[in-house]
Amino acid sequence: MDDEPRTMDVGALTVDAGEMVRSNPSPVQRRLSTVLAASLIVLVTAAVFANGLRGVFIFDDVFAILNNSSIHHLWPIGPVLHPPLDVTTASGRPLVNLSFALNYYFGGENPWGYHVVNVLIHICAALLLFGVLRRSFRLPVLADRLGRAATPLALAVALLWAVHPLQTESVTYVAQRAESGIGLFYLLVLYCVIRGATPHRSYSVLWYIAAILACLLAMAYKETIVSVPLFVLLYDRTLLSGSFREALRRRWALYLGLLATEGLLAYLVLTASLPASYVKGGVTSWTYSRTQPEVILYYLRLCFWPRPLCLDRCWYVARTPGEIIPGMLVVALLLAATLYGLCRRKSWSLLGAWFFLILAPTSSFLPLYELAAEHRMYLPLAAVATAVVLGCYGLQRWLGRHIPRWWGAVVLGGATLTAVAALAAVSVARNADYRSEIGMWSDTVNKAPWNPDAHSALSAYLVLAGRLDEAIAQLQAAVALRPRWVKDRDALATLLATEGRTAEAMVHWSKALECDPTQATANYNVGLILQEQGRLAEAAAHYETAIAREPRLALAHGALAGVLQRQGKPAAAIAHYQKALKIEPNSLEFHNGLGGLFVQERRFDDAIAHFEQAAAIDPKNLAALLNLGNVFVQLSRPERAISYYQQALAIDPHCAEAHHFLAGVLHGQGRVQEAITHWRQALAARPQYVEACYSLGQALYENGQAQDAMAQFRAAETMRKSGGR
Repeated sequence: MDDEPRTMDVGALTVDAGEMVRSNPSPVQRRLSTVLAASLIVLVTAAVFANGLRGVFIFDDVFAILNNSSIHHLWPIGPVLHPPLDVTTASGRPLVNLSFALNYYFGGENPWGYHVVNVLIHICAALLLFGVLRRSFRLPVLADRLGRAATPLALAVALLWAVHPLQTESVTYVAQRAESGIGLFYLLVLYCVIRGATPHRSYSVLWYIAAILACLLAMAYKETIVSVPLFVLLYDRTLLSGSFREALRRRWALYLGLLATEGLLAYLVLTASLPASYVKGGVTSWTYSRTQPEVILYYLRLCFWPRPLCLDRCWYVARTPGEIIPGMLVVALLLAATLYGLCRRKSWSLLGAWFFLILAPTSSFLPLYELAAEHRMYLPLAAVATAVVLGCYGLQRWLGRHIPRWWGAVVLGGATLTAVAALAAVSVARNADYRSEIGMWSDTVNKAPWNPDAHSALSAYLVLAGRLDEAIAQLQAAVALRPRWVKDRDALATLLATEGRTAEAMVHWSKALECDPTQATANYNVGLILQEQGRLAEAAAHYETAIAREPRLALAHGALAGVLQRQGKPAAAIAHYQKALKIEPNSLEFHNGLGGLFVQERRFDDAIAHFEQAAAIDPKNLAALLNLGNVFVQLSRPERAISYYQQALAIDPHCAEAHHFLAGVLHGQGRVQEAITHWRQALAARPQYVEACYSLGQALYENGQAQDAMAQFRAAETMRKSGGR
């Protein structure tokens, strides 16, 4: 019975039992047409996404790749397969993280290799989609209607799906290989099951084992694979076996295997505890679910008119009946039609099941951080593309009763080529947006000006580009949209302070602390301003608040140590410098600061140890070398001091301090003429160096050059009065 054709009403997909070619092709012709179709899919897809290979890392790529230390080593494999919970996109997804680790192993942080892998994943998925559809159309249930056109129909769907602009986010955005990869696994499981159900019984077991293995790997890739066993069962019952009972009787071992793989997914979800970054704060299951019908309508619109595409649209919760009811009615009708078709064993209902089952984990009731995201349509888009192509094919066959059949074939083929070309052009243009962070976030701000996160992200990259005025404007827009968001206010205040607009900065920091009095970075930054103004007690209080909120904020420990040192509390200052160094052991600032404090306390051995550590971390660090020289001056070891000063001058021949300190040691050794030369070089490097000017005058006087000495003394006094240092 497994191989007996049976009749089935395929509803909207039903066409006359005509064919696009007049005669049955031979096996060689069929094989050749398949190879040519597959080659065309590869070439077209590669051409469309080629310009995306020059894209940069954006958005979640920073967390998943650039800040993800777990991918830096392939062995031991444990950390790779258990990425930290704060690694967005890869958390709880071992194989996604492993794919990033392999990319890192072969190419480091060069984005090109990551993009190549993404494109290859997409090409393989397109080929599998072609294979799944082609074999499905040739099954006995559909063969009379679609069998002879199986290859061109599957080719049309695969091309439309592969080049569609909705796919750019899953392909050109590196971190979203999580979405394209799970699409590949989903299709692979289905393809293996279809191959296993063919009449060649000797290979069926192998194909079923391959399906189970693919499903097991997919469970370690992304959670949206959860629905694949159910869809496979629906597919089997509708197109292969005719009933659930028969499907389970024939392939019970397959379904046990597929179901068993869900155990791995359950384990990963429970142990990963779903990172907080995945969950939308303040959004309940009800508010999320009532918004999703509107989101699904938006997805469907993008399938037919993919503009505008937006990286982060910042969809808001639906609140009014006008936002909730229309989408709910349309989605309810589509879902009801799908359920009706499934109950009546209509093959077209599989498209609805495909669409809703794959979207269910992200577009139902689990309140994820993003209410809407284009990459979620990666695989559901295949159902829409298939429905459109088969609908057009059915129309063409109907028209074939009234006009010459070849006219309809030409029109359908021409329409398909036109659609593929138009979609490909839009995809190529969209890929160009991924070539720079500023370009992508500028595009996002233009398309979603209501999104404060987009303004904030754009400002960060504008700062890196040195475009501070534009960055400030973007942060002001973000603050206007989200007045109580402390991080944006803190960032804005920091930029304003950098530009010398301290009063404006203090206003924003004050408002930030009104919203959250314990916010760490805002307290730290306010402390810096107060410290500059000499208000040490107030500055210390803010640093202590910052440390209480974030004990591992090393900068706050270091700043507090500096204040305590100025307040005459060396023991407390040393303690905070040591805490800062435990957090950031390679900080030159902290080593030099603690060393200076030990010098003040005349603990010269401890001071030398920290200055040498700073010099070891960065052999070109002038501060460490100068500090070492100064310590050895105090220890009356001038030759060691001279050695360190000369090392500093070898690094920077124009270092005024190194010339001045070296001149002082030389003068103490009676090498007055050499000292004069170095003091002159110090003044050449820094003309307003008051101390060097006085010292030079004294050396000239001792050298019998009284007139020149008086000139230096007068110059030094003029510098002092004008604020020279």
